Amino acid sequence: MKTVVRCPSCGTKVLTFENYSVQYKSPIKQCRQCGSDYLDPRCVELAGEPFPDRDFKLYPYLVMTGFGAFLLWRGIHLSGMRVLGEPEETQWFLPTMFIIAGAGMILASIIGMIYIKSGLKAKKYKRLYDESLERMSDKYYVRTLGLLGYPVPEQFREKGEEQ
Repeated sequence: MKTVVRCPSCGTKVLTFENYSVQYKSPIKQCRQCGSDYLDPRCVELAGEPFPDRDFKLYPYLVMTGFGAFLLWRGIHLSGMRVLGEPEETQWFLPTMFIIAGAGMILASIIGMIYIKSGLKAKKYKRLYDESLERMSDKYYVRTLGLLGYPVPEQFREKGEEQ
């Protein structure tokens, strides 16, 4: 399903996207047409969100490694077989694709696990959290988020300010 975001002031289409992953950065963007602010629904302030523990789990990477190993095995297994009715020149294609996909999945999952276990991913999230905390300490920025309809967490709102 396509999502279209329009500028609240001039109605210009400013974003079009289908599926998206959450990005931890400022959700305030400016319309190129009229210069007014709008919210990018793909972006969230990390300082106001619960810490994304799911991003530090090894289980998805282990599953991906297993599936990659299966594809690799299947490609090697198929490389010794011949498909009846297929021309000789195309017999290599399917096994090669399985081998490449399997090896790629295994490599990507190993890199992902190293990224988590080495602490590099935690450092990245710490940097993003600190940047978000710095933005959220600016009262003008927090007020603008609230006016645009962003759910500003209680700890960042001024006393007596309504959401």
